[in-house]
Amino acid sequence: MYLSQPPIQMSVIARPKIRGGGEHWGVLMPGGRVAHNTPERGEHIASLLEFAPGGRFRVVRHVLPEHFHASMNRIQASIRSPGAYHPTKNNCQTFANRVTGEAPRSPAVEGVGLLALAGLFVFAFMAE
Repeated sequence: MYLSQPPIQMSVIARPKIRGGGEHWGVLMPGGRVAHNTPERGEHIASLLEFAPGGRFRVVRHVLPEHFHASMNRIQASIRSPGAYHPTKNNCQTFANRVTGEAPRSPAVEGVGLLALAGLFVFAFMAE
């Protein structure tokens, strides 16, 4: 007899950065543990309380249940051999996306790049 089982839940979550603007991303795993990447500690796992001291966070997206085990394997591999934090190549957003099977991209870095490009365009237009 099969019983209904709730899916194993894993989510990419975000909280306001402690210093400066923007958000800090991590991956919430069962048991209230969060895999994330910080300049101070690199790729590591912390408690939800350590990740979001005020208890405030939002869900960026849920990881599909069929991607749970592959995501856990990538998280475990990153913790066994952690990568160093890099503000554009391996930040909290690229880490959370990469370990959950998404493209390792950072919307924050992409936004800054678009603003810089727009600024160059305006500067070039004004110089004429």
